[in-house]
Amino acid sequence: MGEEIVSVAGDSSSMSNVAEEIFGSFDNLKQYFSLAFATRVLETIVALILFYIVYRIARKYVSKLAHKQLKPQTALIIDKVIKYAYEILVVIYVLNLFGIKLNALLGAAGIVGIAVGFAAQTSVSNIISGFFVLSDQSIKIGDYITIADVVGTVYSIDLMSIKVLTLDNQLIRIPNETVIQSNMQNNTYFPTRRMLFNVGVSYDTDLEEAKAALESVPASCPTVLDTPLPLVYFDGFGDSSIKMVLAVWFKREYYWETRNSVFMNIKTAFDAAGIEIPFNQLDINMKDTEITQREKKEQAEKQKAAKKEFVATLKQAGIDKQELLKEEQRKEKLEELKRALEAQAAKKNGKSDTKKTEGGKNMSYDSQSGEDKD
Repeated sequence: MGEEIVSVAGDSSSMSNVAEEIFGSFDNLKQYFSLAFATRVLETIVALILFYIVYRIARKYVSKLAHKQLKPQTALIIDKVIKYAYEILVVIYVLNLFGIKLNALLGAAGIVGIAVGFAAQTSVSNIISGFFVLSDQSIKIGDYITIADVVGTVYSIDLMSIKVLTLDNQLIRIPNETVIQSNMQNNTYFPTRRMLFNVGVSYDTDLEEAKAALESVPASCPTVLDTPLPLVYFDGFGDSSIKMVLAVWFKREYYWETRNSVFMNIKTAFDAAGIEIPFNQLDINMKDTEITQREKKEQAEKQKAAKKEFVATLKQAGIDKQELLKEEQRKEKLEELKRALEAQAAKKNGKSDTKKTEGGKNMSYDSQSGEDKD
């Protein structure tokens, strides 16, 4: 009985504890619906709006100043630093406003960061490589670069990758890790560039005359620089030509104008000097069309005549066979008629050959042997 009373008392005390926890939680929730909490939320919203306005003004002013006085790449770095700093400050302010301790959060973030780091090694590697790309300053926005098989103009440089705009207006994203590990060629890093033009002349050409004609080409191209001087040199003996090279310097923004102008003037200078540029030729031997048609016609006529002769031979063979059969039938008829006449004559002679001899005896005459028989 006593044990039952104790158990009932214990149950009642546990129920009271549960009720206190429930009502206590309700009391805690009440503070989030109080006027003080609403005021805090309103203050937070106003503060965030003010922070955003200040951030936009500061970012616009700093970005404008950076683009005027610094390189586009450095201005881009400053712009990204301002953006990330603003986002971090806003997060810290909101957490402190709601009483969230940063120490515990940083500790949890460290544990989570280790797990995420193993899962996102490539992304972390690209971010680290991005800092090297930005600090190296070997490329900048607007440069014409070559990385592996990608050729184009640098459109943007970010922490994770760089974006390249190709000549056919295609955007290609290259991870920063690839940029660091590959051989990158910056074609417009310096203000001037050099371009080589390979030309071949035939072996019977006067080489001094060919060299003089090629040296006269740069003077006809307005975009070719006089300094450094253009250069003409022989590059070797080919299968069907002697190889020559023309090297000219120009400003990087006149790439296509220089290329087209030099090519056209090389052709003009060689034509004026009577110099031939060898090219592969293919010789094709063709028969005369009239002869071919005549041969085909003669062959057709021969086939037709042969066919006609063959048909005639078959007909003649049929005629000869019929005549032969008729001749054999005629001979057979003649033989039959001859045998019939002989039989008839023999029958007639047999009736009149019987006669009496002188001694009163009857004698018979053999018509075949001509002898008299008793």
